Amino acid sequence: MFLALVACAWLPLGPAPASAHGVGTCQIHLEVDRPSIGGRWEIHLTDARSAIGLDPRVTGEAGWRELRGREPELRAFLARQFSMTADDAPCPVTLTSTPMEWERGFGLEMFAQR
Repeated sequence: MFLALVACAWLPLGPAPASAHGVGTCQIHLEVDRPSIGGRWEIHLTDARSAIGLDPRVTGEAGWRELRGREPELRAFLARQFSMTADDAPCPVTLTSTPMEWERGFGLEMFAQR
């Protein structure tokens, strides 16, 4: 569902933005600043709820509150679904401890370093 593979090349000219988007599911915004990568993963509420077995029809503030209560489970699921590589070598990805933020969907901060 949220399986994403982002291959990134180390750019010789300082920070550079990158992003990926799955139709209706999520957006990943990355900032490559050699040798680290920072970014934000934005996921639609219904997709996040479905991923951990919650009813995707519960939306809005009520859906967010219930999801927020299961944040550790969602973080574990997402961490298993996302990987990055650079120059054919894995770049371990960490979802930062910054709390999830809610708008129409929600976002998680992420960091990787080679």
